[in-house]
Amino acid sequence: MDVDGTLTDGKIYMGNDGEALKAFNIKDGCGIKDILPQHRIVPVIITARESNILKRRCDELGITQLYQGVRNKKEKLYEIIAEYNRINQSDYGLRDCAYIGDDILDLQCMKPIREEGGLIGCPSDAVAQIKALSNYVCNAKSGEGAVREFIEWLIVEKHNMEDVNKRVNEAISYLQSINVDSVEVGVKNIVDDNFYFTIQSYITKPINECELESHKKNIDIQIMLKGVEVIDIADISRLCIKKDYDEDKDIMFWKAPLQMARTTLNVGDCIVLYPENAHRGAATLKENTHVLKIVGKVSV
Repeated sequence: MDVDGTLTDGKIYMGNDGEALKAFNIKDGCGIKDILPQHRIVPVIITARESNILKRRCDELGITQLYQGVRNKKEKLYEIIAEYNRINQSDYGLRDCAYIGDDILDLQCMKPIREEGGLIGCPSDAVAQIKALSNYVCNAKSGEGAVREFIEWLIVEKHNMEDVNKRVNEAISYLQSINVDSVEVGVKNIVDDNFYFTIQSYITKPINECELESHKKNIDIQIMLKGVEVIDIADISRLCIKKDYDEDKDIMFWKAPLQMARTTLNVGDCIVLYPENAHRGAATLKENTHVLKIVGKVSV
């Protein structure tokens, strides 16, 4: 992992004698000290800066592999792996690495790790190049628990996307077979533990009055029954958070970028929106229109 802008908020507090303060998040510390060892994951810090404060923090957390003042992070990473394999008589490689960072210097390690099948993560306020490369973009900002969030994502069993896509296709078939006249608008209809749907009815509105949103737990399936609306779509990896994730409602809101992909939903159209697809719907095409559509939620 990187430090400034990852374990910290990236701010450097300087006094007359040099660096005076760094702020670390307790949640990150708990993840590193208490969670990683349970899963035999070795914490390693590679940072371009040098800091006595960081050394003290690593001592507190039991991080023995701290490498400071490193500009060539990729070279150091290979050295660490080679030494680890020599000591443990093992055969680990980049495929066995996970890395979290926030800025372009981290690309030295991130690119080869990603190419070899390892895992990459970043805080929500990482630079665009890092977000685009990452397997997981945290909801938390740097220094606000992003490392802990990435750790928890790492240790959760990864989902079989073939199974997920099969359930999505089955859900689409189910929704297309519904007798809409027999379903009450606005009522949550639970099909099974991983799938429910509602019928939504509303009037479209100007695009600038619509919110850009995404979901973490569920995949959206939207089928247009009546009317027409515009939907803008953007990958969350290049967005900035507008409102933090609400776990109970499974929704978070994003600041709208200048450019997004745009599509129009007409009667009979179906669109599937995955957690990485932020979307801004219910927007007017030419004039305000009454819309009736089915929205299915398939659990990831």
